[in-house]
Amino acid sequence: MNKNIITFGPAKLVCTCCGGTGLYNAFIETGACAIICRNCKGTGCVETTLSFELFTGRKPLEGVTRVFAKSLGHRHYANDHEYEDGNVIEYSKGGCSYEEFLNGEKPKPVKDLYCPGEWVGGFNYSSKFYMEHCHPARNVTGSTNTCSNKKNKAQCWKIYEESQNQK
Repeated sequence: MNKNIITFGPAKLVCTCCGGTGLYNAFIETGACAIICRNCKGTGCVETTLSFELFTGRKPLEGVTRVFAKSLGHRHYANDHEYEDGNVIEYSKGGCSYEEFLNGEKPKPVKDLYCPGEWVGGFNYSSKFYMEHCHPARNVTGSTNTCSNKKNKAQCWKIYEESQNQK
């Protein structure tokens, strides 16, 4: 038995679907009728056992060589990658090595993959950079796909980094 595992139960818990009544009366049931709750089969409770593993330190993840802070909806690669259209994304300039991550380094953005508006959080209305630079450049949907600066990420990153240096 693993001494780092804590187990609670078995325990009977109130069914969250019917609130402990064993019956369901909501959307399709009318008036004074109800149906038997399919989750607890009419008992009003569910029996469960919960197990938790105590944290004793971060576990290694074999095979990982590069770590990124966020995906932002894009596929990421450990090495630079050339796409079918000839566009090369330099993943090696973003993120950080797995070793650097384990030593506390924060991954850098992949600047030729996404823009600083995405990096600061998409619709980040509390970001001065976003509100002054990104928000006016986007159409009514606010999507980065419709940003008038989309093809000029390098310039946007330069403006973003200058705004960060002024803090």
